[in-house]
Amino acid sequence: MAKAFYNAVKLIEIKYKGHAENIWNDNPSSSEIVYRFLEFDRVGVKIATMAVNILSRDYDVPVKDHYAIDISPDIHVKRAMYRLGLIEEIPNDDFSNIDSTKIIYRAKSIYPEFPGIMDLAFWQIGKDRICTNTECHADKCPFGKICKRQGISKK
Repeated sequence: MAKAFYNAVKLIEIKYKGHAENIWNDNPSSSEIVYRFLEFDRVGVKIATMAVNILSRDYDVPVKDHYAIDISPDIHVKRAMYRLGLIEEIPNDDFSNIDSTKIIYRAKSIYPEFPGIMDLAFWQIGKDRICTNTECHADKCPFGKICKRQGISKK
């Protein structure tokens, strides 16, 4: 990681004139910003799209469009999408085996203009232990009324 960090600082110094905000301050398309993040060592598509999503959503960084800001298919997002009926049945509720590419393209099919818009909501209900592998707290979940697991607990 030290080498990746060093190379990142070097890239910012050389290509972006020592200012990280130069990565996005020219109001480029979301695809361009994702591409710019992908130029950094050890940054993949998930981290690059997540970074652009956070910049746009939390820091009001202007982005020309949101088409390339995809959902980040971690276990929480996969579980939420399954329980909302947005993806097919999963044998034994084994969410780790859900193909991440399917998650990304389901989100694109639902809202092609900004597929990553639902990322934070789905991730948050898992992180806050509202929707877990063993429990569904439909009363606390913003999607509780339509969840496949309403009130069901394996405990």
